[in-house]
Amino acid sequence: MESKQFGNALFVDEQFNEALAAYSKSLEENDMDADTFSKRAAVYLKLTKWEEARSDADHAIALDVALSIAYLRKGIACFELERYEEAKDTFLCGQQTLSGAPDEYQLPFLTWIRKCDTEIQDGDVFPDNSAKSETGATSKEAAISSKKDAAVAPRVRHEWYQSNSQVTVSILQKKLQPEQVSVDVGVKEVRVIIRLANETIVAFDQKLFDEVVESESTWKVLGTKVEIKLKKKNNYIWQQLEEMPNQLSSHLPDTLCETKAAPQPYSSKRDWGQIDKQIQKELENEKPEGEEALQKLFQDIYGKADDETRKAMNKSFVRLLLYCTTLFLIRSSKQTSGGTVLSTNWKEVAQKDYEKERTAPPGMEFKS
Repeated sequence: MESKQFGNALFVDEQFNEALAAYSKSLEENDMDADTFSKRAAVYLKLTKWEEARSDADHAIALDVALSIAYLRKGIACFELERYEEAKDTFLCGQQTLSGAPDEYQLPFLTWIRKCDTEIQDGDVFPDNSAKSETGATSKEAAISSKKDAAVAPRVRHEWYQSNSQVTVSILQKKLQPEQVSVDVGVKEVRVIIRLANETIVAFDQKLFDEVVESESTWKVLGTKVEIKLKKKNNYIWQQLEEMPNQLSSHLPDTLCETKAAPQPYSSKRDWGQIDKQIQKELENEKPEGEEALQKLFQDIYGKADDETRKAMNKSFVRLLLYCTTLFLIRSSKQTSGGTVLSTNWKEVAQKDYEKERTAPPGMEFKS
């Protein structure tokens, strides 16, 4: 715990390499802490180590599927890696963890989703093909008949990511046409065959970790890859993509992308829906504390700021610097004033000498 807190302090002070070491030490002590994985992902983002950030955010999500900030950090890493489809899906899942929250809390996800949409629209995309389309049977027969001629071992790299309800597999082969690709989706397996100019290769042929819904699974050919979206039969996070030897099913709670209606007590005549609404209204009227209060503070600062300050804050937001910058300013004004002034005014903190102008509370005096 001390290593984690030390890492937090170093991160606020923008000592990112030192913060990385502290978080890594904390994970050596406890490798089941989703929050620490997420925080180390934030450090990797600052160091522009996108793959490492994506990996740590993935670990955080696997440990806590409701940790919304981990989805944001993974999505940003994927965006920087130009994996725009994956980034968008990640942001969408992260947004769902905030379902019911005020719009301002969902704003970062909405902003990044729009950025992903822009990049995806600019890409070279071929029409979508259903894994169980009208020509599905023909594709399946073609895939089977091609087994004899196809290479035994996959020679094409693939990537995958997942949400509670879906697995996306990307076969990384550029400049393919839909007619060059055969995708056969089974209940618990996927086979992809690619026909190139001089050969036919098996790009992917794996038994899956769990069953999928064939009729709701789709695939499409993009400019740089073949993207296969598999609808999970059981909504939970898979431990890996491929089937495990002698594996036992260990479903996690459906807490991410699916919300189930709470069972109503048959012996009660209370209007539980109305009671829930009343409770929600009371919660919304409560004075925010902790992180919520800090977010409200950010909104107030932005709303009252001049154009130059807003530009600076927007730039900070893109690189996730708003949080640490604000804390730094608060800390600076508090330290130089002897703890008597707390300010988040960018210009005031930069120009004013609180140490010379500070005054002690009534009945007290400053000591050096």
